[in-house]
Amino acid sequence: MNTDLTKRLWKAHYVPDEFAAALSAFYHRSVGSTGETAFGDQHSPSVILQYRRDGSIERVRAGPGFLTADLEPLSQAIATALDQSEPAVRRFLVTTYRPLVGALGFDEWFALLPAPDNAPRPSGDYFGGHPAVLEVQVAGSSDHWITFRRARRALLELEALFALLTKEALEAPGASPRFQWVIDPADDTNLLYARAIYQIPDFAAEAAALSDITPYADIEYVETDRYYAPGFHGSAVLALPKNFFPLLAHFRRIDDGARARFLRAGYWAKLQGEMGHVSKAATYAAIIRAIEALMPAAPLAEPCDTCGERPSRGTRQAFAKFVDDMTGSEISEKDRLRFYDRRSRLVHGDALFALDEQLVMSGPRELTEMSELDTITGLARILFHNWLCEQPSA
Repeated sequence: MNTDLTKRLWKAHYVPDEFAAALSAFYHRSVGSTGETAFGDQHSPSVILQYRRDGSIERVRAGPGFLTADLEPLSQAIATALDQSEPAVRRFLVTTYRPLVGALGFDEWFALLPAPDNAPRPSGDYFGGHPAVLEVQVAGSSDHWITFRRARRALLELEALFALLTKEALEAPGASPRFQWVIDPADDTNLLYARAIYQIPDFAAEAAALSDITPYADIEYVETDRYYAPGFHGSAVLALPKNFFPLLAHFRRIDDGARARFLRAGYWAKLQGEMGHVSKAATYAAIIRAIEALMPAAPLAEPCDTCGERPSRGTRQAFAKFVDDMTGSEISEKDRLRFYDRRSRLVHGDALFALDEQLVMSGPRELTEMSELDTITGLARILFHNWLCEQPSA
């Protein structure tokens, strides 16, 4: 028989990791290697999935252990797992920078609700660590792990969007909680080496439908211009710009490529928030990376007077122009170029922030660096907002 099974099993709308999960569920075993994954017996696999370098599917081929009689039931199993779906709701415990007062939601997408009464909460006025419940609705699958993957993807997407468009954060506990030294609550003279994790007893991870948010109060919304103004650093409670939901609706209307770029920028914007207490240098580099993720290809410079050719404009100048075009700020080109120069020195190992080297504020250098970090972070939020607004609907 023809060993190429791509046309029989693969469809363009399938997601590679979900397709691999469906194959793994059918054969109950998979072994990965560079560029491919084999399913079935380790020594005589039934199906071999070949990948391109970008992670997309290149080819599905029959292995030496493939049985022709399995083709139809395998095809049906994949279709059942990936094509037949009903809405499914999964619930995650998340934390926010500021306490959530009220609730918010987006039809057939998500709901963000206050944590239940028995949820542990910070005992003081802390920035971060305030619990909430995030519900996401996805296309459910007969395969529990595929449904979970889709829900997890929706969670990561919302984390990225909050990092890009708000001065808040959604942070879900990691899959592998880290251990660290903490003070023993029963004896503050004693230390414990404990897992850093957030959990609630008997928390329901699934629901039949998204929760109705009408019984809850509205959260605080701030005029958009004020929200993104450099001097506004948030409220005492979780607050969002008034145009937050129109922004989310527009995000869902832009084409797949633009959405993917925006979410890549969101990865770096989210990392900036997570790294703030660890490394100022990494924080600075991350927010510049988020901006770079949205930059168009470097434009061509003006034609040379001598030869007439149009050389490509350097990335440094392109970055400065992109920030100016997207923010309309009054910051000089010299300062915008300095942002990129600092990024280059940091990522190439030529510099660090003073606070990373000595951990204390001791002079004007630290103040200058932190002021620059605050400025570029504020500009980035405006840039993310404006870039999204400028994208055409698909």
